[in-house]
Amino acid sequence: ITARKNSTHPIDVRFMEWGATKNDQDQYRAQLRMQSETDVCISGPGTSLMSPPFMRAGSFLINVGHCHTFGDHSETVRIPWYMEQYMAEGATSYQKCLYLKSRTRCNGMNLTELEELIYQAYNDRNYQLPLPPGSNLPPEGLVFKDLCTAMGTEECAKMLDDFNLPGDRWLESAVYEVMEYKTDNGWGKFNRTLLRQVRKQYEHLLMEIPESKKGPV
Repeated sequence: ITARKNSTHPIDVRFMEWGATKNDQDQYRAQLRMQSETDVCISGPGTSLMSPPFMRAGSFLINVGHCHTFGDHSETVRIPWYMEQYMAEGATSYQKCLYLKSRTRCNGMNLTELEELIYQAYNDRNYQLPLPPGSNLPPEGLVFKDLCTAMGTEECAKMLDDFNLPGDRWLESAVYEVMEYKTDNGWGKFNRTLLRQVRKQYEHLLMEIPESKKGPV
């Protein structure tokens, strides 16, 4: 990416070091100012994804995610992980969010794909606001959104409350049925058959789903 600075399509690349703001209010203000002037912010999941409210209307956030590894005494699993999707979805009135592909994210960081997302942001820079609901969600978020709609308000609220219990209770964990949401784990109880019905329409976008998790329960 930095090599593009002197290319025919130059990109002004700057790196944000959040740790540099510790006990330094002037540095913190300078970083917020940089954030507000940024057209495209690229970040992995975590606290840095809480920054979209400081970005201007018409900007882009690229969430590169990462491949998260879960492990216990019985299994080790790896799934694509984007975490603060709700911040991006809440920003649909002023910002568009793009993601590295869930399907191949656990094959490693695809820099060619990342560069394509940067140029997609450039080509789409005049997009219309506000964006439709769901526009800023990755496939996992769309599955969960549609699942909640199908479950109904009360059952969905109960599942969201359970996210506050101990353990690896994340949206992605539920969508891929891992850890607390394994088929044989009674802690993560929800309508698994309904999940699989909803998930089927997004399977071409998700990480490959094992055949054992595709049928009714």
